[in-house]
Formats: sequence, C-alpha cells, structure tokens
Amino acid sequence: MRICIVYNAHPTGCSFYRLEMPNAYLGDNYTEFDYVCVDNIGNVKDEDLKTVDVWLFNRLWCQGTLDQIRKVYEALTAFGAKVILDLDDYWVLESGHIMYRHYLSTKLDEQIREHIRLADHVTTTTEHLAQKIRLLNKKVTILPNEPYEAYQQYQVNPDHGA
Repeated sequence: MRICIVYNAHPTGCSFYRLEMPNAYLGDNYTEFDYVCVDNIGNVKDEDLKTVDVWLFNRLWCQGTLDQIRKVYEALTAFGAKVILDLDDYWVLESGHIMYRHYLSTKLDEQIREHIRLADHVTTTTEHLAQKIRLLNKKVTILPNEPYEAYQQYQVNPDHGA
C-alpha cells in the first residue's frame, strides 16, 4: 500500500507527529506499507496519481473555492485512492483568536467543512472534536496524540543527574 503525505504549506508539528511518525512506524515495521511525502499538492504529477492508494492531509488538501476543492478531490480519487483528512483543531475560531480575521476573509472555516464532507475518512484527536466532525462526516476515527518512542527527538539519559 502506497501512502502519500502531502504538506500543503510547510511541514508542521501536527503533520510530523500525526502523519509522518505513524507512517514511518508502519513503513519500518510492515513491508506492505510504503509512504512518500510531497511538499505541495500542486507538485503531484498526473502520472503520480495512479501510484497512490491513500492520500493523507492535515486540515485541508487545497485552498480555494468549494468547486476547486471538489475538483482536486475528484483528481485524487480518480484511480481508486482514498483521502484521509486529519484534524486536531476546531475550524470555527473565536473572534479573539489570532487567525480569526484570516479565517473570516478567506472563508477557511467553509473550506475546511467541505474537506470534511468530501474526505473518505477523518482522523482526529478527541471525542469532543469527533462529535463536531460527525455532523459533517460519519467516518471518523479518534487517534489521540501519542509520540512513538522509537522516533523521539529527545532521549532521556538516566545517567544524567537531575
């Protein structure tokens, strides 16, 4: 199974810990899993669409109109691949949030809702967020934040005194 993780802006902590680490674990421990990462959906060539079984995205696969979002989804799934969307934050922001004006001016909350509706499956961090997602897409799995011991950035050194 070939899994493609797409970083639409730049690799973030969420995409690293929630997408790349679990897939690195699968790739290292199960020969049937192969994963690749691309830095932008716009860099995926038409012939590459045929080679992917599962597309993984954090929050969204593209920004644009709802029609553009649907067209990209159709291209991603044209050869039988599934799209999994990972959400670890609620997409409706309070007016005091630092990103509120950006979300409002770009209608990002509407875009994220459309991504949720279209996704073949959605993963999230908590039951509370899963309840919000289920209003738009019933196919939700809770994957709590769980660092993988073998892929830790820092290792505890028990010989080092506290």
